[in-house]
Amino acid sequence: MIRELSHLRTGHAHLKTNMSDVFEYSQPVFYKASSNVEQIYAKLVTLLEGKAIDKLVVLKMMAKDNAVHPAFPDVMATAFRALPVDAVYPLLDLARLIVVNEKARHHVITESNIIMSLILPTITKQQSSGNEKVAKPVLLMALRLACNMFQDEKSSAYMMGLQVTEKICHRTLTTALAIECLLHSEKDVRQGAVSLVYNMALSMKSNLVMTFDEDENTFEEWCSEIIIALVNALDKEEDVDVVLRMSVSFVYFVYEAPQMILDVLQSLDVPDLFKRKLAQMKGKSDAHACVKVLQAASHLI
Repeated sequence: MIRELSHLRTGHAHLKTNMSDVFEYSQPVFYKASSNVEQIYAKLVTLLEGKAIDKLVVLKMMAKDNAVHPAFPDVMATAFRALPVDAVYPLLDLARLIVVNEKARHHVITESNIIMSLILPTITKQQSSGNEKVAKPVLLMALRLACNMFQDEKSSAYMMGLQVTEKICHRTLTTALAIECLLHSEKDVRQGAVSLVYNMALSMKSNLVMTFDEDENTFEEWCSEIIIALVNALDKEEDVDVVLRMSVSFVYFVYEAPQMILDVLQSLDVPDLFKRKLAQMKGKSDAHACVKVLQAASHLI
C-alpha cells in the first residue's frame, strides 16, 4: 500500500507549534572522513593471518580510490565469515568508506545484499543475545556503515524497507542495531546510535509518500518502539551533544506520529522527563541549542 505520512499529522494541535529550531537540523549524519586506509588494511591482514582470502586487496583499492570492483561483496563476505565478530571492525571501517561511492552502495543493494544478509544479522544477534556483547569498535563501525547507507533515496529505502532477508525485514535490523546501542556505556557508541535514528527519522520525513506493505498498527508499533527507546535513553543521558541529537530525533518521529502514540507518551510521564532534562541542560554553558530543541519537543506532548 502507499502510505502518505502527512495524513497522520492532520488535525494534530502540535503542528501549530513553531519547530524551526528543530527543522534547521535537516542534513543526515555521514562518516565519510577517510582514516588511514593503509593502516586499516594492514590491521585486517594481520587479523586474517593464516587465512587465504582471494583478492582482499580490492577492498583497500575501493576504500582509497572510490573505484568499483565487482568482486568486492564476495571478498567482504568471505573475510567477514573468516573472522570472529569482535575482529571485524577494520573490515567494517573499509566498508563504510566503500559505500560512500554511489555505484558501490547500489551494488551492495542490488547484487550482494551483504549488509542485511550477513553483517547486521550477525552483529545484532550477538549484541541482543544476553551473553557476550559485541566489542565497541565493531559497534562503532557497524553504526557508521549503516549511517553512510542513507545518502540517497534508493539506499535509504534499502535500510528502511520491509523486504525480508533471512526472515527479518530490513527496517527491523536497522532499528535493532540503533536501539541496542542507545544505552551503551560509551558516549561515541551512543552518538553513532542516535545518528542512525536521526537518519532514519529524516528519511521518513523527507519522503512524505513512502511505500509500505504494512497496516497502520504495524507502522504505529514501529514508531512507538523507536520513540520509547529514545525516551528511555534520553532519561539517562547527560552529554549535551547526545541529548541534542536524541531530542531532534524525538521531535521528527513524534511530529509524524499518530495520536495514539502521543497518548502513550502522556501516560509515561514524558512531559515531566522533558522538564527535568530542560532544567539539567540549562545549567550547562554549551547547551543553548540543546535547550531550544528540548523546549520545542516539550510542546509536542
